[in-house]
Amino acid sequence: MPPGKAEHNKRISGRALWFAGLAVLLFWANTAVAIKPTPPVELDIAADETALGIGQDAAITLFVSPLVDIEAARVEFATGVGDAAITGPTTLNLGALAANESYTAQTTITLTGQGKSEVRGYIYALDAAGRELFWRSKALLLVASDGNAVTGKGGFMPLELEALRLRRTAGTLAKSAYTA
Repeated sequence: MPPGKAEHNKRISGRALWFAGLAVLLFWANTAVAIKPTPPVELDIAADETALGIGQDAAITLFVSPLVDIEAARVEFATGVGDAAITGPTTLNLGALAANESYTAQTTITLTGQGKSEVRGYIYALDAAGRELFWRSKALLLVASDGNAVTGKGGFMPLELEALRLRRTAGTLAKSAYTA
């Protein structure tokens, strides 16, 4: 290779590498998935834990706080996994909702067996023509054991541990099984 040619090739390949990196960066920036904004409504969901147990009806309440005015709102309740059965209404029309006000929607459920269950409340914001503008949901997790149930929102594992602790405290679970 003639003198100077190797240096020229290094400059070209360095420049080509820089342009290739820039092209990859621009491609990634243009094809990255946009972050979807959270719908402008706050939700919480809770159960009447004093009535919650296997074979018993218990109230489930969805707390709705819109951050914007909503022309019409519909709430739906659904079960995911497990043995929770909705015994109350599954759909409720709330009508118009004012921003920064609090609203509730309620149904009842029955736990038909032991184990993990999920009940989810959905809020749908509709325009005047009934078209969906946005929606949001919140899940309530339940773990039933020995006729009792515990609820939470942070995953099934903490609930299963709490159910075991309650069984141990009540004397229905041997210490050896609890510590295993």
